[in-house]
Amino acid sequence: MNKKLLHPEVQSFIKSFKANLSDFLLRKPQFRGVTNQEIATQIQAVRIARVKIPEFSKRDDIIYPAKLHLEQSSSFLTSQFKANLLYGMKGVDLTGGFGIDTYFLGKTNYEVIYTEPNRELAAIVATNFKNLNADTIKVLDLSAELMLDQLSMQLDWFYIDPSRRNDQNTKIITFEKSQPDVINLQSKLKKKFHRGLIKASPMLSITKAINQLNHVIAVNILALKDEVKELLFEIDYDKKRHHPKIKCYDLALSQPLLFSADYEQDNYAITCFNSVKNYLYIPHSTILKAGFFNKVSIDYDVNKIAEHTHVYTSTRQIDFPGRCFKVKKVLAYKPKFIKKYYAGKDFHVIKKNFGISAENIRLKFKLNPRGNHYLIAFKDNNGDRIIADTELVTDLY
Repeated sequence: MNKKLLHPEVQSFIKSFKANLSDFLLRKPQFRGVTNQEIATQIQAVRIARVKIPEFSKRDDIIYPAKLHLEQSSSFLTSQFKANLLYGMKGVDLTGGFGIDTYFLGKTNYEVIYTEPNRELAAIVATNFKNLNADTIKVLDLSAELMLDQLSMQLDWFYIDPSRRNDQNTKIITFEKSQPDVINLQSKLKKKFHRGLIKASPMLSITKAINQLNHVIAVNILALKDEVKELLFEIDYDKKRHHPKIKCYDLALSQPLLFSADYEQDNYAITCFNSVKNYLYIPHSTILKAGFFNKVSIDYDVNKIAEHTHVYTSTRQIDFPGRCFKVKKVLAYKPKFIKKYYAGKDFHVIKKNFGISAENIRLKFKLNPRGNHYLIAFKDNNGDRIIADTELVTDLY
Protein backbone atom coordinates (compact mmCIF):
# COMPACT_ATOMS: atom_id res chain seq x y z
CA MET A 1 0.00 0.00 0.00
CA ASN A 2 1.33 3.39 -0.97
CA LYS A 3 -0.01 6.25 1.18
CA LYS A 4 1.37 8.76 -1.31
CA LEU A 5 -1.73 7.95 -3.36
CA LEU A 6 -3.62 10.18 -0.92
CA HIS A 7 -1.58 13.29 -1.79
CA PRO A 8 -4.03 16.02 -2.96
CA GLU A 9 -2.37 16.39 -6.38
CA VAL A 10 -2.48 12.63 -6.97
CA GLN A 11 -6.11 12.42 -5.87
CA SER A 12 -7.07 15.31 -8.13
CA PHE A 13 -5.37 13.60 -11.08
CA ILE A 14 -7.12 10.27 -10.37
CA LYS A 15 -10.57 11.85 -10.08
CA SER A 16 -10.25 13.98 -13.22
CA PHE A 17 -8.53 11.42 -15.48
CA LYS A 18 -10.37 10.90 -18.79
CA ALA A 19 -7.58 9.81 -21.16
CA ASN A 20 -6.68 6.30 -22.36
CA LEU A 21 -5.32 4.15 -19.52
CA SER A 22 -3.18 2.01 -21.79
CA ASP A 23 -1.41 5.08 -23.14
CA PHE A 24 -0.98 6.44 -19.62
CA LEU A 25 0.76 3.25 -18.48
CA LEU A 26 3.41 3.71 -21.19
CA ARG A 27 4.32 7.22 -20.04
CA LYS A 28 7.05 8.20 -17.61
CA PRO A 29 5.90 8.22 -13.95
CA GLN A 30 3.46 11.08 -13.40
CA PHE A 31 4.34 11.60 -9.69
CA ARG A 32 7.46 10.95 -7.66
CA GLY A 33 7.10 7.90 -5.42
CA VAL A 34 3.96 6.65 -7.16
CA THR A 35 3.97 4.31 -10.16
CA ASN A 36 1.61 4.78 -13.07
CA GLN A 37 0.32 1.25 -12.44
CA GLU A 38 -0.69 2.23 -8.89
CA ILE A 39 -2.50 5.28 -10.23
CA ALA A 40 -4.19 3.23 -12.97
CA THR A 41 -5.50 0.82 -10.32
CA GLN A 42 -7.03 3.74 -8.44
CA ILE A 43 -8.56 5.21 -11.61
CA GLN A 44 -10.22 1.90 -12.47
CA ALA A 45 -11.45 1.53 -8.90
CA VAL A 46 -12.91 5.04 -8.71
CA ARG A 47 -14.90 4.36 -11.89
CA ILE A 48 -16.45 1.29 -10.24
CA ALA A 49 -16.95 3.12 -6.94
CA ARG A 50 -18.89 5.96 -8.62
CA VAL A 51 -21.57 3.41 -9.49
CA LYS A 52 -21.33 0.95 -6.61
CA ILE A 53 -20.27 3.07 -3.63
CA PRO A 54 -20.70 6.72 -4.72
CA GLU A 55 -20.29 8.07 -1.19
CA PHE A 56 -16.70 6.75 -1.09
CA SER A 57 -15.86 7.93 -4.60
CA LYS A 58 -16.47 11.54 -3.56
CA ARG A 59 -13.83 11.36 -0.83
CA ASP A 60 -10.12 12.10 -1.27
CA ASP A 61 -8.90 9.91 1.60
CA ILE A 62 -9.81 6.42 0.34
CA ILE A 63 -7.27 3.99 -1.10
CA TYR A 64 -8.75 1.28 -3.29
CA PRO A 65 -7.52 -2.29 -3.76
CA ALA A 66 -7.26 -4.22 -7.02
CA LYS A 67 -10.35 -4.19 -9.24
CA LEU A 68 -11.41 -7.75 -8.29
CA HIS A 69 -11.71 -6.92 -4.57
CA LEU A 70 -13.88 -3.91 -5.33
CA GLU A 71 -16.11 -5.87 -7.73
CA GLN A 72 -16.74 -8.46 -5.03
CA SER A 73 -17.59 -5.91 -2.34
CA SER A 74 -21.12 -5.02 -1.33
CA SER A 75 -22.94 -1.84 -2.30
CA PHE A 76 -23.86 0.77 0.29
CA LEU A 77 -27.55 -0.20 0.16
CA THR A 78 -26.96 -3.90 0.80
CA SER A 79 -24.39 -3.12 3.52
CA GLN A 80 -26.83 -0.83 5.34
CA PHE A 81 -29.42 -3.60 5.19
CA LYS A 82 -27.04 -6.05 6.89
CA ALA A 83 -26.12 -3.52 9.56
CA ASN A 84 -29.81 -3.24 10.47
CA LEU A 85 -29.99 -7.02 10.86
CA LEU A 86 -26.77 -7.42 12.87
CA TYR A 87 -26.73 -4.94 15.70
CA GLY A 88 -25.68 -5.24 19.30
CA MET A 89 -22.55 -5.22 21.39
CA LYS A 90 -19.81 -7.11 19.56
CA GLY A 91 -19.36 -9.20 16.43
CA VAL A 92 -16.91 -10.34 13.79
CA ASP A 93 -16.80 -9.90 10.02
CA LEU A 94 -14.92 -13.10 9.19
CA THR A 95 -14.35 -12.23 5.53
CA GLY A 96 -13.54 -8.53 5.62
CA GLY A 97 -12.57 -7.88 2.01
CA PHE A 98 -12.70 -4.18 1.10
CA GLY A 99 -14.63 -3.58 4.31
CA ILE A 100 -17.86 -1.94 3.10
CA ASP A 101 -20.00 -4.35 5.13
CA THR A 102 -17.72 -3.97 8.15
CA TYR A 103 -17.86 -0.18 7.92
CA PHE A 104 -21.65 -0.15 8.24
CA LEU A 105 -21.66 -2.88 10.88
CA GLY A 106 -19.39 -0.59 12.88
CA LYS A 107 -22.15 2.02 12.91
CA THR A 108 -24.70 -0.29 14.59
CA ASN A 109 -22.42 -2.07 17.06
CA TYR A 110 -20.27 -1.25 20.07
CA GLU A 111 -17.28 -3.13 18.67
CA VAL A 112 -16.60 -4.98 15.41
CA ILE A 113 -13.64 -7.14 14.48
CA TYR A 114 -12.61 -7.13 10.81
CA THR A 115 -10.44 -10.04 9.72
CA GLU A 116 -8.92 -10.67 6.29
CA PRO A 117 -6.01 -13.03 5.40
CA ASN A 118 -4.75 -10.77 2.57
CA ARG A 119 -2.32 -8.51 4.47
CA GLU A 120 -2.10 -5.87 1.75
CA LEU A 121 -5.88 -5.60 1.58
CA ALA A 122 -6.18 -5.50 5.39
CA ALA A 123 -3.60 -2.68 5.52
CA ILE A 124 -5.55 -0.65 2.93
CA VAL A 125 -8.78 -1.14 4.87
CA ALA A 126 -7.12 -0.18 8.18
CA THR A 127 -5.95 3.11 6.61
CA ASN A 128 -9.40 3.81 5.19
CA PHE A 129 -11.15 3.07 8.50
CA LYS A 130 -8.77 5.47 10.28
CA ASN A 131 -9.56 8.21 7.77
CA LEU A 132 -13.29 7.47 8.11
CA ASN A 133 -13.06 7.71 11.93
CA ALA A 134 -14.44 4.16 12.17
CA ASP A 135 -13.11 3.80 15.71
CA THR A 136 -15.37 0.88 16.66
CA ILE A 137 -13.62 -1.46 14.18
CA LYS A 138 -10.50 -3.50 14.98
CA VAL A 139 -8.58 -4.78 11.92
CA LEU A 140 -6.77 -8.14 11.92
CA ASP A 141 -5.01 -9.95 9.06
CA LEU A 142 -6.16 -13.48 9.89
CA SER A 143 -8.18 -16.09 8.03
CA ALA A 144 -11.67 -16.90 9.27
CA GLU A 145 -10.45 -20.27 10.54
CA LEU A 146 -7.60 -18.75 12.59
CA MET A 147 -9.89 -16.01 13.88
CA LEU A 148 -12.36 -18.61 15.18
CA ASP A 149 -9.57 -20.58 16.84
CA GLN A 150 -8.29 -17.45 18.61
CA LEU A 151 -11.65 -16.19 19.90
CA SER A 152 -11.70 -16.81 23.62
CA MET A 153 -15.36 -15.98 24.29
CA GLN A 154 -18.80 -16.22 22.74
CA LEU A 155 -19.78 -13.04 20.87
CA ASP A 156 -23.13 -11.68 19.73
CA TRP A 157 -22.87 -12.29 16.00
CA PHE A 158 -20.76 -13.20 12.99
CA TYR A 159 -20.96 -12.17 9.34
CA ILE A 160 -19.41 -14.24 6.59
CA ASP A 161 -19.27 -13.66 2.83
CA PRO A 162 -17.34 -16.61 1.36
CA SER A 163 -15.21 -15.96 -1.70
CA ARG A 164 -16.99 -17.28 -4.78
CA ARG A 165 -13.95 -17.60 -7.01
CA ASN A 166 -11.42 -20.44 -7.08
CA ASP A 167 -7.68 -20.33 -7.80
CA GLN A 168 -8.42 -20.17 -11.54
CA ASN A 169 -10.63 -17.10 -10.96
CA THR A 170 -13.70 -19.13 -11.96
CA LYS A 171 -17.02 -18.23 -10.33
CA ILE A 172 -18.34 -20.66 -7.71
CA ILE A 173 -21.93 -20.98 -6.50
CA THR A 174 -21.98 -23.64 -3.75
CA PHE A 175 -20.93 -23.18 -0.12
CA GLU A 176 -18.71 -26.26 0.02
CA LYS A 177 -16.43 -25.02 -2.77
CA SER A 178 -16.22 -21.45 -1.48
CA GLN A 179 -13.56 -20.06 0.84
CA PRO A 180 -13.97 -20.38 3.73
CA ASP A 181 -16.16 -23.50 3.67
CA VAL A 182 -19.06 -22.41 5.91
CA ILE A 183 -20.44 -25.95 6.02
CA ASN A 184 -17.33 -27.26 7.78
CA LEU A 185 -17.28 -24.20 10.05
CA GLN A 186 -20.81 -24.75 11.42
CA SER A 187 -19.78 -26.40 14.70
CA LYS A 188 -17.18 -23.69 15.46
CA LEU A 189 -19.60 -20.92 14.62
CA LYS A 190 -22.22 -22.37 16.96
CA LYS A 191 -19.73 -22.46 19.83
CA LYS A 192 -18.51 -18.89 19.31
CA PHE A 193 -21.67 -16.90 18.44
CA HIS A 194 -25.35 -16.51 19.30
CA ARG A 195 -26.40 -15.62 15.78
CA GLY A 196 -25.02 -14.74 12.38
CA LEU A 197 -25.51 -13.81 8.76
CA ILE A 198 -24.17 -15.71 5.76
CA LYS A 199 -24.11 -14.13 2.31
CA ALA A 200 -24.45 -16.34 -0.76
CA SER A 201 -24.54 -16.13 -4.54
CA PRO A 202 -27.97 -15.25 -5.97
CA MET A 203 -27.60 -18.42 -8.08
CA LEU A 204 -27.45 -20.71 -5.03
CA SER A 205 -30.38 -23.06 -4.40
CA ILE A 206 -32.23 -21.79 -1.33
CA THR A 207 -33.48 -25.29 -0.54
CA LYS A 208 -29.98 -26.77 -0.67
CA ALA A 209 -28.56 -23.99 1.52
CA ILE A 210 -31.25 -24.39 4.20
CA ASN A 211 -30.59 -28.12 4.30
CA GLN A 212 -26.83 -27.54 4.61
CA LEU A 213 -26.88 -24.79 7.23
CA ASN A 214 -28.04 -25.10 10.81
CA HIS A 215 -30.62 -22.90 12.55
CA VAL A 216 -31.66 -20.77 9.56
CA ILE A 217 -34.52 -18.55 10.74
CA ALA A 218 -34.87 -16.32 7.66
CA VAL A 219 -33.65 -15.94 4.09
CA ASN A 220 -33.46 -12.41 2.72
CA ILE A 221 -33.39 -12.09 -1.06
CA LEU A 222 -31.95 -8.69 -1.94
CA ALA A 223 -32.37 -7.00 -5.31
CA LEU A 224 -31.63 -3.62 -6.82
CA LYS A 225 -34.01 -2.53 -9.59
CA ASP A 226 -35.36 -6.05 -10.17
CA GLU A 227 -31.92 -7.70 -10.29
CA VAL A 228 -31.19 -10.18 -7.48
CA LYS A 229 -27.85 -9.28 -5.91
CA GLU A 230 -27.52 -11.32 -2.72
CA LEU A 231 -29.00 -14.09 -0.61
CA LEU A 232 -28.63 -13.55 3.13
CA PHE A 233 -29.20 -16.46 5.49
CA GLU A 234 -30.00 -15.41 9.07
CA ILE A 235 -28.73 -17.88 11.67
CA ASP A 236 -29.89 -18.01 15.30
CA TYR A 237 -28.29 -20.73 17.44
CA ASP A 238 -30.54 -19.90 20.40
CA LYS A 239 -33.67 -20.92 18.48
CA LYS A 240 -34.84 -24.33 17.40
CA ARG A 241 -34.88 -25.07 13.70
CA HIS A 242 -38.20 -24.43 11.99
CA HIS A 243 -39.47 -23.35 8.60
CA PRO A 244 -37.65 -20.05 7.99
CA LYS A 245 -39.33 -16.97 6.61
CA ILE A 246 -38.38 -16.09 3.02
CA LYS A 247 -38.38 -12.32 2.48
CA CYS A 248 -38.16 -10.57 -0.89
CA TYR A 249 -36.65 -7.07 -1.00
CA ASP A 250 -35.79 -4.51 -3.63
CA LEU A 251 -33.59 -1.93 -1.94
CA ALA A 252 -34.11 0.59 -4.74
CA LEU A 253 -37.73 1.06 -3.63
CA SER A 254 -39.02 3.35 -0.87
CA GLN A 255 -40.92 0.33 0.51
CA PRO A 256 -38.32 -2.43 -0.06
CA LEU A 257 -40.21 -5.47 1.28
CA LEU A 258 -42.22 -6.86 -1.63
CA PHE A 259 -43.35 -10.28 -0.46
CA SER A 260 -42.75 -12.82 2.31
CA ALA A 261 -43.94 -16.29 3.22
CA ASP A 262 -42.75 -19.34 5.11
CA TYR A 263 -40.32 -21.68 3.43
CA GLU A 264 -42.09 -24.44 1.42
CA GLN A 265 -45.45 -22.70 1.91
CA ASP A 266 -45.77 -22.52 -1.86
CA ASN A 267 -45.93 -26.33 -1.97
CA TYR A 268 -49.31 -26.23 -0.23
CA ALA A 269 -50.78 -23.40 -2.29
CA ILE A 270 -53.17 -24.42 -5.06
CA THR A 271 -53.56 -22.01 -7.94
CA CYS A 272 -55.86 -21.87 -10.96
CA PHE A 273 -54.65 -21.85 -14.55
CA ASN A 274 -56.39 -19.70 -17.11
CA SER A 275 -56.04 -18.28 -20.60
CA VAL A 276 -54.92 -14.70 -21.16
CA LYS A 277 -57.34 -12.05 -19.88
CA ASN A 278 -57.07 -8.25 -20.00
CA TYR A 279 -53.84 -7.93 -18.02
CA LEU A 280 -50.61 -9.91 -17.73
CA TYR A 281 -48.15 -9.80 -14.83
CA ILE A 282 -44.47 -10.70 -14.50
CA PRO A 283 -43.46 -11.12 -10.82
CA HIS A 284 -40.42 -9.38 -9.40
CA SER A 285 -37.20 -11.38 -9.73
CA THR A 286 -36.96 -11.95 -5.96
CA ILE A 287 -40.38 -13.62 -5.89
CA LEU A 288 -39.34 -15.90 -8.73
CA LYS A 289 -36.08 -16.69 -6.93
CA ALA A 290 -38.04 -17.54 -3.78
CA GLY A 291 -40.20 -19.95 -5.77
CA PHE A 292 -43.50 -18.39 -4.67
CA PHE A 293 -45.11 -19.26 -8.00
CA ASN A 294 -48.46 -20.34 -6.54
CA LYS A 295 -48.54 -18.26 -3.35
CA VAL A 296 -48.29 -14.98 -5.24
CA SER A 297 -51.18 -16.09 -7.46
CA ILE A 298 -53.42 -16.74 -4.46
CA ASP A 299 -52.40 -13.67 -2.43
CA TYR A 300 -53.02 -11.29 -5.33
CA ASP A 301 -56.01 -13.09 -6.87
CA VAL A 302 -54.47 -13.57 -10.30
CA ASN A 303 -54.51 -16.72 -12.43
CA LYS A 304 -51.39 -18.47 -13.62
CA ILE A 305 -51.06 -19.17 -17.35
CA ALA A 306 -49.55 -22.66 -16.91
CA GLU A 307 -47.66 -24.71 -14.34
CA HIS A 308 -44.21 -23.89 -15.73
CA THR A 309 -45.13 -20.51 -17.20
CA HIS A 310 -44.65 -17.92 -14.48
CA VAL A 311 -46.88 -15.33 -16.11
CA TYR A 312 -50.16 -14.30 -14.44
CA THR A 313 -53.38 -12.78 -15.71
CA SER A 314 -56.51 -11.00 -14.51
CA THR A 315 -59.61 -9.32 -15.91
CA ARG A 316 -59.18 -6.14 -13.88
CA GLN A 317 -55.89 -4.42 -13.08
CA ILE A 318 -54.25 -5.54 -9.81
CA ASP A 319 -51.63 -3.77 -7.71
CA PHE A 320 -49.05 -6.52 -8.19
CA PRO A 321 -45.40 -6.91 -6.98
CA GLY A 322 -43.92 -6.81 -10.45
CA ARG A 323 -44.71 -5.46 -13.90
CA CYS A 324 -48.26 -5.12 -15.25
CA PHE A 325 -49.09 -5.18 -18.97
CA LYS A 326 -52.32 -4.30 -20.79
CA VAL A 327 -53.10 -6.98 -23.38
CA LYS A 328 -53.88 -5.73 -26.88
CA LYS A 329 -53.77 -8.98 -28.87
CA VAL A 330 -53.09 -12.66 -28.25
CA LEU A 331 -51.53 -14.54 -31.16
CA ALA A 332 -50.50 -18.09 -31.86
CA TYR A 333 -46.78 -18.25 -32.62
CA LYS A 334 -46.80 -18.34 -36.41
CA PRO A 335 -43.52 -16.74 -37.56
CA LYS A 336 -44.74 -15.75 -41.04
CA PHE A 337 -47.78 -13.96 -39.61
CA ILE A 338 -45.77 -12.23 -36.86
CA LYS A 339 -43.09 -11.16 -39.31
CA LYS A 340 -45.71 -9.66 -41.60
CA TYR A 341 -47.30 -7.46 -38.93
CA TYR A 342 -44.46 -6.81 -36.45
CA ALA A 343 -41.14 -6.89 -38.32
CA GLY A 344 -39.07 -3.76 -37.75
CA LYS A 345 -41.42 -2.27 -35.16
CA ASP A 346 -40.59 -0.96 -31.67
CA PHE A 347 -41.13 -3.83 -29.23
CA HIS A 348 -39.27 -5.24 -26.27
CA VAL A 349 -39.42 -9.02 -25.92
CA ILE A 350 -40.01 -11.04 -22.75
CA LYS A 351 -39.98 -14.82 -22.90
CA LYS A 352 -41.19 -17.24 -20.22
CA ASN A 353 -41.11 -21.01 -20.83
CA PHE A 354 -41.04 -20.55 -24.59
CA GLY A 355 -38.07 -22.59 -25.80
CA ILE A 356 -36.68 -19.72 -27.89
CA SER A 357 -34.64 -16.92 -26.35
CA ALA A 358 -35.90 -13.35 -26.26
CA GLU A 359 -32.81 -12.24 -28.19
CA ASN A 360 -33.46 -14.74 -30.98
CA ILE A 361 -37.08 -13.57 -31.24
CA ARG A 362 -35.97 -9.95 -31.41
CA LEU A 363 -33.39 -10.68 -34.11
CA LYS A 364 -35.71 -12.96 -36.09
CA PHE A 365 -38.34 -10.23 -36.46
CA LYS A 366 -35.89 -7.27 -36.43
CA LEU A 367 -37.61 -5.67 -33.45
CA ASN A 368 -36.31 -2.44 -31.92
CA PRO A 369 -36.23 -2.66 -28.09
CA ARG A 370 -37.60 0.76 -27.18
CA GLY A 371 -40.83 2.33 -25.99
CA ASN A 372 -43.57 0.81 -23.79
CA HIS A 373 -44.72 -1.99 -26.09
CA TYR A 374 -43.80 -5.60 -25.33
CA LEU A 375 -44.23 -8.95 -27.03
CA ILE A 376 -44.51 -11.53 -24.24
CA ALA A 377 -43.75 -15.04 -25.48
CA PHE A 378 -44.81 -18.09 -23.45
CA LYS A 379 -46.45 -21.51 -23.57
CA ASP A 380 -50.08 -21.82 -22.49
CA ASN A 381 -51.58 -24.62 -20.41
CA ASN A 382 -51.86 -26.80 -23.53
CA GLY A 383 -48.16 -26.38 -24.29
CA ASP A 384 -48.84 -24.15 -27.31
CA ARG A 385 -46.56 -21.19 -28.01
CA ILE A 386 -48.35 -17.86 -27.58
CA ILE A 387 -47.35 -14.26 -28.27
CA ALA A 388 -49.13 -11.50 -26.34
CA ASP A 389 -48.97 -8.02 -27.83
CA THR A 390 -48.97 -5.76 -24.75
CA GLU A 391 -48.28 -2.30 -23.41
CA LEU A 392 -46.49 -1.73 -20.11
CA VAL A 393 -48.92 -0.18 -17.63
CA THR A 394 -46.97 -0.16 -14.38
CA ASP A 395 -43.70 -1.32 -12.92
CA LEU A 396 -42.24 -0.73 -9.48
CA TYR A 397 -39.85 2.12 -10.40
